[in-house]
Amino acid sequence: MKQILTYILLGILSLSSAYSQESKITAKVSKDTILAGNQISLTISLENVDGEIVKPELIGLEYGGGISQSTSMQYINGEMKKNVQYTYTLIAKEPGNWSIGPVFLDDEKSALETPPISVVVLPNPDGIIEEDGNNLDNNLFFQWGGDLKSIEDHIPDSPQEPAKPKRKLKKI
Repeated sequence: MKQILTYILLGILSLSSAYSQESKITAKVSKDTILAGNQISLTISLENVDGEIVKPELIGLEYGGGISQSTSMQYINGEMKKNVQYTYTLIAKEPGNWSIGPVFLDDEKSALETPPISVVVLPNPDGIIEEDGNNLDNNLFFQWGGDLKSIEDHIPDSPQEPAKPKRKLKKI
């Protein structure tokens, strides 16, 4: 009987430690000032939260493309930490001071909210397209525009050892 009560007590303690994790929601953008016609990334991070978010309301910006989602879970000393990230691509079409509305989440424990984010969009008469700092597509691989011959011209010659004289073997 004592063993059963001990196991029940340990189970309750482990569940209470799992639910004692602080829930947090954050939202950030890759840049807060951009040129018109360019894009930025909005990343919404949920820590130790169960539930779904609603896309924030955009004023002066538009959603472009799909959504990227990343999930990670860690168990450290019996405590579970869960992180979920949603990344949206936003396009700024017109110059102005625009905003991204707050992100709301109502989970089982509490109602969470992020503050609104301001984005300044500057005029772009030259049509300059900037690379979004959060986009890794162009940074993953080395790109070479030349041919292999030009690569070989830039490789230094390695010092070679002098050739050893050949020995003649005699059968006995």
